[in-house]
Amino acid sequence: MAKKITSLNKEWHLAHPMPKNPTVQQRIDWHLEHNKHCRCHPGIPEKLKEEMKKLKIKIPRIPN
Repeated sequence: MAKKITSLNKEWHLAHPMPKNPTVQQRIDWHLEHNKHCRCHPGIPEKLKEEMKKLKIKIPRIPN
């Protein structure tokens, strides 16, 4: 099994911490931006995708 290579953008993470006790919208916004700037955990968590579907927010295709 091939090992997946990930890339952490440390500077982005330090400048953009997840808020404490984030709202669903804050979590969505953070993850959407995270995927634009960092590849440490590509994609959106499944639970959050479910919330995005309920809110009719487009789930972007994240390349591997």
